[in-house]
Amino acid sequence: MTIACKEIVSDTVDGTIEKEIVVDDFDQALDVLVALGLKPRGYQENRREEYILDGVQITVDSWPLLDDYAEIEGSNSDQVMDMIMKLGYSPNDAVYKNTDELYKEIGVDLKTVAELRFDDSVCK
Repeated sequence: MTIACKEIVSDTVDGTIEKEIVVDDFDQALDVLVALGLKPRGYQENRREEYILDGVQITVDSWPLLDDYAEIEGSNSDQVMDMIMKLGYSPNDAVYKNTDELYKEIGVDLKTVAELRFDDSVCK
């Protein structure tokens, strides 16, 4: 299980700064964050599969209410474009949107949703 913090600084290929930590006990990790003074804003579930091909990270994400999608990360935009084509896609097929933007397209504002779970298939 991973806890992640993402800061979107721009809409470019490399416009998201990510910090992640693997935890083995979600509830205990949450207790630590609360003890540090953080207040839970919401709960969001997602599933992720990660692959490495030719030094490029390919991540397949699943989120409630969204179609699965792949995120391709490389050391530069040329490496990302090369991988897009290697996987059989055109650079024109690429979508440069973060998860917040994908949810907004279906009328869901993640900043106001308290819970987003697979078992509900709805937002609360």
